[in-house]
Amino acid sequence: MSHRHWLAATAASLATCVAWAGTHFDDQPSTCTAINCKAMTIRGVNQSNEPFLIQVFAKAGECLRLDVDTQTEDTALLLLAPAVNYFGLSDDRDFDGGDFRPAIGVDPVPWTGWYTVAISYYDYDDRPAKFNLIYGRYPSGNPNCQPPPTAAGKSARPPAAQGFKSQPPAGMLPNRLQ
Repeated sequence: MSHRHWLAATAASLATCVAWAGTHFDDQPSTCTAINCKAMTIRGVNQSNEPFLIQVFAKAGECLRLDVDTQTEDTALLLLAPAVNYFGLSDDRDFDGGDFRPAIGVDPVPWTGWYTVAISYYDYDDRPAKFNLIYGRYPSGNPNCQPPPTAAGKSARPPAAQGFKSQPPAGMLPNRLQ
């Protein structure tokens, strides 16, 4: 097959694919209980002209852990559920204690699907922020999904903005993500 035919065939097959937002990661669930055990490590860089944005998979009823374990700058972590009006945000585990690494534990995961993860420098700046994101899936109730004892402010909830429904969607309990 000539290069032109191969290029045309490749372009045609790509044109029929579903559009995705960011890279997809699907870690295998693990039953281990040590923190971040058997989790996937994703190395990332965020800079003003190239934000870090990926999607991770989780099944309803299991526990999802996202943990920035090393970073070169103060980062923040945002998690968007498959239903776009529910989200989780983490900035610092212990601001007063100097631990500026974000972490989010979702237990239990409310929906099966792809969760969008964004990590950025906490305050807008042109400096690159390098980090390692640990992504793990565990059974509900696993110690990996308990928030660090000093962490606060991690919850997934609808935004407090005008125009949003006052009631959650049918079958959704308020504040299911923690």
